[in-house]
Amino acid sequence: VTSTSLSRMPRGRMKSLPLISTPRKPSKEQWEKVTFSIAAAGADTYQWQVSSDAGKTWKNSGSASAVTSILRLNVTAATSKVNYRCAVTNACGTTYSNSVRITRTDISPTITIQPVNAETKTGEKVMFTVTASRAETYQWQASSDNGKTWKNSGASGAAGATLSVNATAATSRALYRCAVTNAWGTTYSDSVRITLTDVPPVITVQPKNANSATGAKAVFKVSSVGTDSWQWQVSADNGKTWKNSGALSAKTPTLSVNVTAATSKVVYRCALTNENGTTYTNSVRIVLTDV
Repeated sequence: VTSTSLSRMPRGRMKSLPLISTPRKPSKEQWEKVTFSIAAAGADTYQWQVSSDAGKTWKNSGSASAVTSILRLNVTAATSKVNYRCAVTNACGTTYSNSVRITRTDISPTITIQPVNAETKTGEKVMFTVTASRAETYQWQASSDNGKTWKNSGASGAAGATLSVNATAATSRALYRCAVTNAWGTTYSDSVRITLTDVPPVITVQPKNANSATGAKAVFKVSSVGTDSWQWQVSADNGKTWKNSGALSAKTPTLSVNVTAATSKVVYRCALTNENGTTYTNSVRIVLTDV
C-alpha cells in the first residue's frame, strides 16, 4: 500500500487536523514563537513541510522540530508568507494534514477589498464597503478639498465596515475613505466618491489664476465628476460675453495658454457638460509677473 486516507488507514488514522497555537499576547517583537501541533493514531514518523506557492509544491521544513508532532517556529516576515502541513507515515503509507499558516498579529491591518466609486441618482442611498484583515476598528472619513485634509464622517455606519451616505449635490463633492486600525497601526483605504447621474457636472476643484511671465505657458485646470465634455471659453469684456477658446487644449480639463499682453487682458472659464446640462467654472485670468 502506497497511501491511505484518513477514513481507511487502520494504524495511521489521524485523530484531528493541525491545530494552531498562538501566543496569548500579540507581540511586535519579530521572534515571537508559534506552534503547530498534530495528533495521529498509529503514526511512526512525522515530517512537517512548507509551501511558498499556496500549496502547489511542498518541501521538507528545515526546522529542528520538523520531524516531531509539534512544529515550533519563530514568527518572521518569511515564516508568515508560507503554508505548512505534516506528512504522517507508518508501514501502510502516508497521510497529509490540512495546510495551515501564521497570521501576523503585530502588523497594521491589510485591506483585502477596497471600496469602489458609486454612480447614482440624487436622493438615493450609497453604500461604501471595505474588507480588511486584522481590523479592530473602522472610521470613515470625508474630504471636501480633494483629499488634502480629512475629518471623521458623521454619516450612518461611519464606525463600521460599511458607510451609508445620502446622495446629494453636497455629498457628491466630497471624497470618502476608511481608516482601519488595530493595536499596531492604521491603514487607509482608497478614496472614493459619489457621481450623480441625474444632474449637470459637479466641479470638485475650481481653476485658479495663473501667475506667469511673458513668453511662458499658463495652465488652468478643472476637476469634476459626471463630465462628458469640456469647453474652455474666453471673455474680452470681463465676463459679460463669452466665446469658445481656439487653443488646442480648449476641449480638455486643462487649458494651456501662451502668455502675452493680449492673453493677459482676457478672462477664462470652462463649460462642463453632460446629458443633464452644463456647469461653468469660476472665471480666471493670467497675472503677468514681469510688468
